[in-house]
Amino acid sequence: MSRSYAFLRRCLVTAQVAVTIVLLSGAALLLRSFAKIEAQNLGMQTGGVLTVKAALPWSRYDTDQKEMEFYLQLEEALRRLPGSRAVGMTDSVPPGGWQGDFRYSDLVVQGRPRTPPGTGGSVVSRYVTPDYFRALNIPIVRGQRFTDQDRTGNESEAILSRSLAARLFIDEDPVGKRVQRSELRSDVWSIVVGVADNVKNSGLTEQSGPEIYFLRRSVGGDWDGKRSIVLLDSVMPARAVEPWLRSEIASIDPTVPVNMEPLEQTVSRLADRPRFETALLAFFAGTGLLLAIVGLYGLIAFMTIQRRHEIGVRMALGATRGDILGLITSDGLRIVAIGGALGVGSALAVSKMLKALLFEVSAYDPVTFIGVPVLLTLVALVAILMPARAETRVDPAVTLRAE
Repeated sequence: MSRSYAFLRRCLVTAQVAVTIVLLSGAALLLRSFAKIEAQNLGMQTGGVLTVKAALPWSRYDTDQKEMEFYLQLEEALRRLPGSRAVGMTDSVPPGGWQGDFRYSDLVVQGRPRTPPGTGGSVVSRYVTPDYFRALNIPIVRGQRFTDQDRTGNESEAILSRSLAARLFIDEDPVGKRVQRSELRSDVWSIVVGVADNVKNSGLTEQSGPEIYFLRRSVGGDWDGKRSIVLLDSVMPARAVEPWLRSEIASIDPTVPVNMEPLEQTVSRLADRPRFETALLAFFAGTGLLLAIVGLYGLIAFMTIQRRHEIGVRMALGATRGDILGLITSDGLRIVAIGGALGVGSALAVSKMLKALLFEVSAYDPVTFIGVPVLLTLVALVAILMPARAETRVDPAVTLRAE
């Protein structure tokens, strides 16, 4: 009966090691994926940028002109704030949330035939003021930014993202060309004045999509106050800027409610789900590791007690403490090896289920599937050596007399 119990204990500890390998591998994959998400280049700055949204009441701001006048006053007021570096406005802010888009086939280049309808995917569009690119520190790689003088002109202007420019104008300079959204007014053509670097515009884990920026002018119909977001880039912390900002808005219209949030906080919230998934699996992995170590320690301690007489005989016949330590350790490591092999095989199978959750990390990441077994072996070795070393300190004469 005691042998069957001993075998059952070995099986349970082996299973604990295998399950721990699976949990640790999954947690390591998600942790590496989350680190990639956190470290990736968004193509813009988020630190020091405050987003401001004003809920203009319909009763008093019932025309585009009234909305535009409010935001133009707000823009001038924010530029006067201490520490203000740039104040831009847009109808949406990358990398997540609502954004305007249209079909690629609806984008027409003047003098060229139209792309077949329904082909090419979609293109993100934003209406922005000139300082939008300065506020988010988005580089202009060709041509120039919009200017304040352009806002009062009659010419519609556009800036293309680098990926969209490469797609529309393979071997041509896009600056000076004219483009048009065919589903809008057919008589309006926008002249391309520049090319901006790519920006993450569809979430943290998606590739940067093609994007076109239209100038939000101070005349005409380029205004939608209900989708206006102000971006304030300041050298001062957000908490220090908010009271000044609220005071300036109140001086324009004290009845307008305002919502402010640091852009860095908004972007961080997009990573909440992968952060939670990683933390949850890491918790279970840590719990599994603790149980496996406790199980190994208990098993080795029990095994050494059961073999105490054998150990005493071996030492009486000339076996050194190193020999005994190696004997006990090899038994423990054998359990770890069997459990580890089962765990790695199971983890490789389970990792397919995590593939959709990973970002720029392979489901069969070699760093993970080599590092995790090595880590578990090292930790398990400590748990094995503790009771083994204690047993080698026992005087063999005392052990034999007790038997």
